[in-house]
Amino acid sequence: WCAFEGGLPLAERGDAYALHHAPARWLLPNLSPAGLSALSEAAAAGRGALTEVTGRWQLIHIPQHLLSAALPLDLMLQGRDVAALWLFDSPVLVSRRAAAIEVWVEASYASSLRALLATL
Repeated sequence: WCAFEGGLPLAERGDAYALHHAPARWLLPNLSPAGLSALSEAAAAGRGALTEVTGRWQLIHIPQHLLSAALPLDLMLQGRDVAALWLFDSPVLVSRRAAAIEVWVEASYASSLRALLATL
């Protein structure tokens, strides 16, 4: 979702898990049909653009000790819930969700990132 005005229409409804990774931009993995409908209506009203990216991002599990060794998480996130960055030459979104840290990698980089992580 790319907002032209306002923010994410779903935010007040708590309808979606949203990765706010850039100004006025959110990645919404596992968006519900109701959430998709709400965003489609907002896009039709000119409040933003909805782009289908199914399959473009993959959640990758990196053991916490490896992730902490590669990234100073507190410095990287600095009070944010999501950071867009490069990890081992792969574009990733690092998200703090509850007590866990998630890493979303662009799908075309996923296999090479997994192969590299297997060598560590």
